[in-house]
Amino acid sequence: PTRRSSDLSLPLRAPELELMETLIVWTAPNYFADLPEFAPELLEELQKSSLCILKGDLNYRKLTSDACWPTTTPFEVTLGESSWSVVGGAEADGCDSAGPLRGKIDLLSLRTCKADVCVGLAEGKAEELDASDPNWRVSGKYVASSLICFASSD
Repeated sequence: PTRRSSDLSLPLRAPELELMETLIVWTAPNYFADLPEFAPELLEELQKSSLCILKGDLNYRKLTSDACWPTTTPFEVTLGESSWSVVGGAEADGCDSAGPLRGKIDLLSLRTCKADVCVGLAEGKAEELDASDPNWRVSGKYVASSLICFASSD
């Protein structure tokens, strides 16, 4: 049997719509720094978790605002920073200030490197990788993981 598009429609107040609104957050063009304004309910839910695991290059890029950070910049500094605080690969004034997500959630980010942005590397590691494989950032042959845990005082 053939389905008509009207067969797939949901009632205006269907519980599925709430789920769809949450799903839109993951596919929207916003950076995770926008969560406090763009999706505060989702941020509240994430804060209830003991550890949030985000995988994939796109999620990593959304966490770091897809900015041209120096590779030695600590991941926690980039977490939730607005991209306007980074100019031409150099940390701008205020870059060390807390972004809207810093300290809000415990987070494990796992990714296969497929884009230029890469942070949290030891001094000299990016240069070593550049010398051995100039395409290491985008080839999909390398992985990166970042773990940020903010111990609660409770």
